[in-house]
Amino acid sequence: MTTDEPTVLGYRIDGEPVKRGEPSWDCDGVDHAGLKSLAVPNPLHRSMEVTFARCLEISRAKNADYADNADPFANFRRSEVVGVPVARGILVRLMDKVARVSNLLEHPPAVADEKVADTLEDAINYLAILKAWLELEEP
Repeated sequence: MTTDEPTVLGYRIDGEPVKRGEPSWDCDGVDHAGLKSLAVPNPLHRSMEVTFARCLEISRAKNADYADNADPFANFRRSEVVGVPVARGILVRLMDKVARVSNLLEHPPAVADEKVADTLEDAINYLAILKAWLELEEP
């Protein structure tokens, strides 16, 4: 092996390889404290990076349907109408997803276009929403 050959260090979210000497994130040239796509040689971390990027994309789209930027928790606050605190309401939604994943691991889905991966992404988002609620809204 010669030292003139470029070495693949990892992969970007879009799957493109990052080679030695190339920036790992070229959207705006800023690393953003490591939160954007770094070169990820570990396949587990690469999968997680793709998953988290996809989950954020899904969350943005769904939040636009259910709430707005002024109050991104608006739909979750509605659980208080029936006496359920917001954090508990988010947990109920998460448990619905956990029950669905458990069922899908045992039986094929009745709705063909709903895959276990979709349900897992929803569950990841509910955990992130709960984390954000606890950080931003709970006293």
